[in-house]
Amino acid sequence: MELNGRTAVLTGGAGMSGDGRSARRDRNRLAVLDAVIELFSEGVLEPTPDDVAARVGLSARSVYRYFVDRDALLRAAIDRSFERVMPLYLILTQFESLDHYRIHRGSSSSETRDLLADALHTLLDAR
Repeated sequence: MELNGRTAVLTGGAGMSGDGRSARRDRNRLAVLDAVIELFSEGVLEPTPDDVAARVGLSARSVYRYFVDRDALLRAAIDRSFERVMPLYLILTQFESLDHYRIHRGSSSSETRDLLADALHTLLDAR
């Protein structure tokens, strides 16, 4: 394939294998991480691979196929949680910066800021 006078090489990335094994592996890995996050939100702060496997419908051995040990599993789940929340946090901080600017100009946008902040906090609490 040629693009702007250059030849582009198409390579199969994750999820591109002919039989779908890579895509299934990626889906299962994300399901495992999401299960850990759900367990965290339910108050299970140190879920075991057995807890996670039961939640996802996999064997504990399958959980270890994706993560070398329990610590790696928990760290990856925390990273995934941050990836989900960070865009909301950035929106909130940008809006607060804009509101700070408006307040110094005498504008009355605090009511709008409070509504947005409440909505974002609700979203963050739900995750």
